[in-house]
Amino acid sequence: MRIDSKFRLHQVAGQQILILLGGAKNHVMDFNDTSVYLWENLKEREFELEDVVRLLTKGYDVERSQARRDATQWVLQLQKYGIIIL
Repeated sequence: MRIDSKFRLHQVAGQQILILLGGAKNHVMDFNDTSVYLWENLKEREFELEDVVRLLTKGYDVERSQARRDATQWVLQLQKYGIIIL
């Protein structure tokens, strides 16, 4: 899977906002620090769910089982909005 290059992360008023470039609809999504961390590490490459899990366990004090649940939720949420392409 990969992150669609039409989306860009921008800082606006101290918050990280995801914006769809050139779309007919305006899509804006607020990202927390963890999502920003994952985005910055995955935005320009192909990746698997296991890569997201590894990033979470490397960057945060989290058990692998919790990291897998969180990674799955993050990927599904971004897929729902067409941000991640399979």
